[in-house]
Amino acid sequence: MFTLNDIEAIKEKYTAGFQYYLFRVNASSQAHLTTVLKSFSQLKKWQKTSLRLILLFENEIDEKLLPDFKNYKYKNEVVLLKETNENALALTAAAFAYIFFGDYKSSENVYNAFYYNVPVIAADTVSNNLLFKAAVIYAAINVDSLALQLQLIYKNEIYKNQLLLKAAMFLTRFNSNTASQKFIEIVSN
Repeated sequence: MFTLNDIEAIKEKYTAGFQYYLFRVNASSQAHLTTVLKSFSQLKKWQKTSLRLILLFENEIDEKLLPDFKNYKYKNEVVLLKETNENALALTAAAFAYIFFGDYKSSENVYNAFYYNVPVIAADTVSNNLLFKAAVIYAAINVDSLALQLQLIYKNEIYKNQLLLKAAMFLTRFNSNTASQKFIEIVSN
């Protein structure tokens, strides 16, 4: 578990102390990288915010996935990092919100966000709706929809707190201890 001091140290180390959205870039999510960057730009146009965006690459940072990034207006507010054993959980724990446009294989990252009380914006897909129910905020995989959800999490503290409460209840219902107990009850009857 990370303390408040740990969280502040993580933000200081990676984003000069600023809050940030976290997006993991892997084989299933890399196709949506441009959408995430454009949505972040849209948020920056709508709001005067110091929020940053961390792009956490599962493998090597692939510059080919970021065409014309050198010309990106907000490039100084985007941090590109390679995922390591040391930074993966820490970056999740300290995130302002986690953007999940991955597939089922990478859904473990969403559960980590829930565990660390980080709200999740997930792609509005059938599998995500089945997996996460009401514990996440859904966005269509397009610039406007994601930008609206980024803004909603940023501006509406009450909504954000309700979402975190739903995620906590979700974890309580679906943790391994609860699942084991339910399994024993089913088998015993």
